[in-house]
Amino acid sequence: MGKFSVDPVVSLALSITAKPGSYALLLGSGLSRAASIPTGWEITLDLVKKAMVSDGVEDDALADPLKWHQEQFGREPDYSEVIGGLARSQTERRNLLKEYFEPTDLERQEGKKVPTTAHEAIASLVVRGYLSVILTTNFDRLTERALEAKGITPTVIATPDSVLGAEPLQHAGITVVKINGDYLDTRIKNTSQELESYDPETNLLLDKIFDEYGLIVCGWSGTSDIALKDALRRARSRRYTTYWVSYRKPKQEEAELAQALDGEIIESEGADSFFSKLEEKIEALNSLSEGDPLGPAVAVANVKRYLSEDKYRIRLHDFAVEVASELRRTVFSNDTFPSGEGYDPQEIVREVQKRLGFYDTLCETALKVLVTGAYWSREDQIEPFVKIFRAAVEEPPSADGYFDSLWRQMKLYPAVRLLYAVGIICALVGNWPLLRAIVREVQIVHTPSSQLLPIGYGLHPVDFTRHLRRSDYTSYIFPDTQYDLPMTEYLHKTLREALEDYIATDTEYVEAFQKFEALLALVAMNLEPTGLKQGPQATHPPASTFTYERRYGNEDSPYEKLKVELRRQGTDWEPLRSGLIEADPKTLGVYFKNIDNTFKYQT
Repeated sequence: MGKFSVDPVVSLALSITAKPGSYALLLGSGLSRAASIPTGWEITLDLVKKAMVSDGVEDDALADPLKWHQEQFGREPDYSEVIGGLARSQTERRNLLKEYFEPTDLERQEGKKVPTTAHEAIASLVVRGYLSVILTTNFDRLTERALEAKGITPTVIATPDSVLGAEPLQHAGITVVKINGDYLDTRIKNTSQELESYDPETNLLLDKIFDEYGLIVCGWSGTSDIALKDALRRARSRRYTTYWVSYRKPKQEEAELAQALDGEIIESEGADSFFSKLEEKIEALNSLSEGDPLGPAVAVANVKRYLSEDKYRIRLHDFAVEVASELRRTVFSNDTFPSGEGYDPQEIVREVQKRLGFYDTLCETALKVLVTGAYWSREDQIEPFVKIFRAAVEEPPSADGYFDSLWRQMKLYPAVRLLYAVGIICALVGNWPLLRAIVREVQIVHTPSSQLLPIGYGLHPVDFTRHLRRSDYTSYIFPDTQYDLPMTEYLHKTLREALEDYIATDTEYVEAFQKFEALLALVAMNLEPTGLKQGPQATHPPASTFTYERRYGNEDSPYEKLKVELRRQGTDWEPLRSGLIEADPKTLGVYFKNIDNTFKYQT
C-alpha cells in the first residue's frame, strides 16, 4: 500500500488556518520580474551604461557595462556610488529611477509595473488576518501598493534606523521588511560585497522573525544574498515548517538551503499560481462545514471564480492542468484497475459493475469542472477544458487478449461519460465552440478500425459493450435495460443527478440528452472517414436513445426541432455556423434523411 501523502500547499493552508499570523513571507525578485520590474543589479548596470553614453564611450563597450566598469575602476559598480554620481538630490534620484519602478500610462494599461495576481492574493490573506509579516529583497513598492489598495497602510522597515524605531512585531500591525532597502534610498544593498553582511540591527530583527515565525519563501533563488542565507541557517528553532516555493524544479542552491532548513519544497508554475492556489485552499478549509474542501464543490467554485475575471486566466489554465493530471493518474492506474485474465463470468460481471462505480466517483471532480466550463465559458476560455478532456483519451486501448482488451477498453469509459456530460450542457446552452473543439479536435484510436479519429466519430457508448455483448454479459451487468443500448441508458440514468445544478427538471434533462445525441449522430456522419464507408448509403448514424424515444413526425421531439431549425435558418443555423458540423444545408439534409431511414429499423 502506498504511503499517505498530502499536497504540501494543503499542509501549508492547514497550518496557516490553524494559527493565523504564525507564518511570515520571504519574497524575492521573482515577484518583481513578473511585474516587468528589473532587479537592482540590472538597474545598476543600466545606470552605468547611461553614464558611459554621457561620457561618450564607444558603442562597442556599451554591450558589457560591467566589464567596462571593472576595467575603469577595478571593481564591480556600486549602486549608491553610481546613482550618486548621476543624481545628487533626492528629487533628481527619484526622477532618474522613476522609469524603472513606476509605470507609465501605457505600462499600466498593459499590466506592467503594477501589483500582480500574487501581490493581490498576498494582500487578501493579510486583510483576513492570515499574514502580518512580509520580508522582501525587492526595492519596489508593489507589496505596499497591493496592501494600500485593500485599505492597509503597513509599517515599512527599510533601513537600520527604521529597525531601531520600529514597534515590536506583535504590536506593529502589518509589517513589510525591505531587507535590502527601498529604491529611493541610496543605501540599498545590491552588489555581492554589500550582500555579504547586514548591520547588527537588521540581523537581530531577522533572527527574531526566523525564530518565532514559520516561513514561506517565494521568488527567491538563494543564489545571492549571502547575509540572508547566513541568517536563515543560524535560526535557533524550527517551530514551523519552512515552505520553499520553487519555479518548477528547484535549482541546486534552493534544494540545499531548503534541506538545511528542514523545509518542504513546493514546485509551482510561478508566484501567481502558488499564491492563488494557497488562497483557494484556505478558502476551502474555511468552508469545511459545507463539505469536502478539496472535492468537486470547491473545484466548481474555483472554476466559476476563474471564469468571472480575465485576470484569472493563468490560474484557470494551471487548475485545469491539475485536474487533468489527477484524472490521468487515477483513470489509467494499473494499481487501481489492473489488466489480466482469470475472471469467471460471474466475477467479470461484478468487476465491470465495480469499475463503473469507481470510475464514476473518480471522474466526479473532472466532470463537475467540465460541465461548469460548458455552462459558463466564453469561446476564448475553452482551451483549459479541452485540455482536461484530452487527459481522458490519451491512452488508447490495446487488444493483447480478450480480457486484457476489455479492461483496457473500459479505461476509456470515463471519456464517454465526460463526453455526454459536457455535450448535454453544451446542447442545452448552445456552447458550440467547446463542443466543436472536443468532438472534432480531440482524437482517439477508434477500436474497430484502429485509426486515429476525432472522438465525434471514434468514441461512442456502444464501443464499451461490444465485448460484453459478445458473451451476453450485458443483461446481467445492466439488468434494467429497456432498449438494446445498455451503456447509453446507464449514462442517461447516472448523469441526471450529476447535472442537477444546471438542469432543473427531468423533462428539460431528457430533451437536452436527446438533443445532444441527435447532434452527435450528425457529427459522426459528418466525420465518417471515406475509407470506412461501405456501399452507396454508407453514412448511417450510431444507435442512440433518441432514435428509440422519437415518434416519427412528432414536432415536439428534440430531433424534429433540429430539423425545423435547419429549414428555417439554413446556413445561419448555429451548429453549422460554428463549425460543429462542416457541411452545407443540402448535405445536412441527407444526414437527416439517413437518420429517418434508420428509424424504420429502430422504431
